[in-house]
Amino acid sequence: MIGGGCHNGLVAIWDVKKGSQPVLVSPVQQAHSLPVTHMAWLSAKTGTELITSSTDGKVLWWDTKKFD
Repeated sequence: MIGGGCHNGLVAIWDVKKGSQPVLVSPVQQAHSLPVTHMAWLSAKTGTELITSSTDGKVLWWDTKKFD
């Protein structure tokens, strides 16, 4: 799994085994309003949690299991 922050404030997750398109994208309503500048995976048991920061001044916690 590879994660990336997007210029539009969304967070996208790719599974390199499943091709070149993201398998998960964060909900628009909960995303940053400006570009994501930093992203870090958290060392949680699930392996699905990450944090992001943005030029909008927010730091957000994400659980990729709840991207649906």
